[in-house]
Amino acid sequence: MTGLDQELSAMSPGPPIFFVLITALVGALMPIWLELSPSAEKYLFRYGNAVAAGVLLAAGYVHMFPDASEALDSALGWDYPLGGLLALYGCFTIFALDRLVQSNAIQRCLPFGRPGVPDDRPAQNNASETLVMYMLFGALSFHSAFEGLAMGANARYTEKFYAILWAIIAHKFFAALALGLSLARNAKHLGLSTRVTIAVIFSVMTPIGACLGVYLGTAYDEGSQGASLIRGSLTAFSAGIFIYVSLVEIVAEEFPQRPNHGKEAGKPRTPHTECLTCKGSFRLNSHSSTPLLYVMDEGGASDTNGSTDDTEAQLPTLQAKMKKQAQEAMRRDEEFSPVWPRVFVFGLSATLMSLLAKFT
Repeated sequence: MTGLDQELSAMSPGPPIFFVLITALVGALMPIWLELSPSAEKYLFRYGNAVAAGVLLAAGYVHMFPDASEALDSALGWDYPLGGLLALYGCFTIFALDRLVQSNAIQRCLPFGRPGVPDDRPAQNNASETLVMYMLFGALSFHSAFEGLAMGANARYTEKFYAILWAIIAHKFFAALALGLSLARNAKHLGLSTRVTIAVIFSVMTPIGACLGVYLGTAYDEGSQGASLIRGSLTAFSAGIFIYVSLVEIVAEEFPQRPNHGKEAGKPRTPHTECLTCKGSFRLNSHSSTPLLYVMDEGGASDTNGSTDDTEAQLPTLQAKMKKQAQEAMRRDEEFSPVWPRVFVFGLSATLMSLLAKFT
């Protein structure tokens, strides 16, 4: 044992574990703190979301999925890509839950435009985004706990302990940043205290796992069949969630190719949403507790209690006007924040995360 190894072996695992905690807290809480800045919408939500998308995509494909496949192969020895199947189930699960919430929102849209009907569509949109945020939180937390467990179980092996520690630190900040951006962007309705609590819970998962690993010591063998099976299954499932959140929930909204149903890319969803049904266009006014029915003609929008036949007759004109308005909103969005710099940031962050997974 070299002098450096002897010095490291004499150190308690407490300070390194505490450093991991601080790294995670900074990454998770920074977006929530910066959202108070006037420039946060332009820089944090735009370029930060591009970074988060790249980190999650690379973490799912390059870091977590290969590790999960290796663990499952060593545990079962099957000549079948079980890791890929579980990742597919992860994608499908979050997709099915998200569509279920969205379907409920569409059904609740039908009474809109009637006086006295409560304005509950924003709550449905919030529920969908909260679901995605909690799924991401759960996947990141499980992954962090297993990382900490592996680090703590190897505390008696100095060289391996610090190799795992540096690997965790290398990407912990970016994983925490992805969660923090989701909290800042999609969970404002939860309140500051709730979002901070979620960030803190995620941040302590690795230290808790590490402490548990140190306590178990030799009783926990990360290479055993049971441990490999559980770790591989949850990691593969989480990889599918990461991939879905990156490509569907972030990339698809940050770089829209068509009108995105009343949401401006890069901004939190607001009560200003539009629902086009066979009866007309229903628009929610965030300044009023009662939604109003707007029928748009060439002269502009007007409130109406007119007949259904008149509304249906104006439906083609209404659709064309809504499409034009959406295209104009997207043009203004492009002027506000050009796409190509964000595409570059997305690709760069994915590449850097892939390199971290390769060399750590």
